[in-house]
Amino acid sequence: MKKVLTIIASVITIILAYLIISNFIKRSGNNFPDKTSEGSFETTPKIDFSPTPGTQFEPIDNPQYKTVWVIIRDTDKIELFSNLEEDLPSGDALSKHSCNHLLSGSFYSEKNTHIGLFVTNFVKLSEAQENTTFNGYFFIDEENVAFISSAPPQNPKIAVQSGPILMRDEDTLTISLERDENARRIIAAVTDKGEVVFIAIYDKSNTLLGPKLTEVPSVLSDLQKNTAFEIKDAINLDGGSHSAFITNLIKLTEISTIGSYFCIKP
Repeated sequence: MKKVLTIIASVITIILAYLIISNFIKRSGNNFPDKTSEGSFETTPKIDFSPTPGTQFEPIDNPQYKTVWVIIRDTDKIELFSNLEEDLPSGDALSKHSCNHLLSGSFYSEKNTHIGLFVTNFVKLSEAQENTTFNGYFFIDEENVAFISSAPPQNPKIAVQSGPILMRDEDTLTISLERDENARRIIAAVTDKGEVVFIAIYDKSNTLLGPKLTEVPSVLSDLQKNTAFEIKDAINLDGGSHSAFITNLIKLTEISTIGSYFCIKP
């Protein structure tokens, strides 16, 4: 009889342990890293935020801009497409290529050509050029390592010339422009761990508007203070009415044609 009671007690102990562990995994499952993740952040320019350790960021009174992002840890999932010939709406491009996320790429000219270097799947569609505004390159090399550089890459898998560069070696840069307007901003960044972060910054009252380009480094600095990832380098991509940012979290679509787009595969 004593042996039977011991067996029953052992079985009950195993069942209780299983239930406790299952409940823990269910509650904490979102804490395990995934290949991609998203987030959002609200900010008012030129305000110093002090995050509370161990807690989520609390909303700021009357925030002007909202920042959303998607982090790609497996850079092999990033593809780049030119849209100058097909002229696809972003939603159609998302469906055509079965993208999990779609984010607009670099600038194009009034002559419907890419401005500066443009490389897709090792095929160069446009050559690099000297340009004081579009002074940087976002690219992924043949080893699927992502970079932002002021020098054109050699034999990249994908590459766009864009700008200006906003952050270099974890330091925000001062941007000086003769003309600067409020517009939605799309940014490509690389973290200290080699992850790629695509970021959209826009005005809550009008999603086509956003900060002036000279304000963006300050917004990125605030973002750094209140998120877990560390941006090493960042560069401005095409924004405003020519931009799109479609993820599971948000759908920001264009008014005018996007010249190119990054497709994040499942």
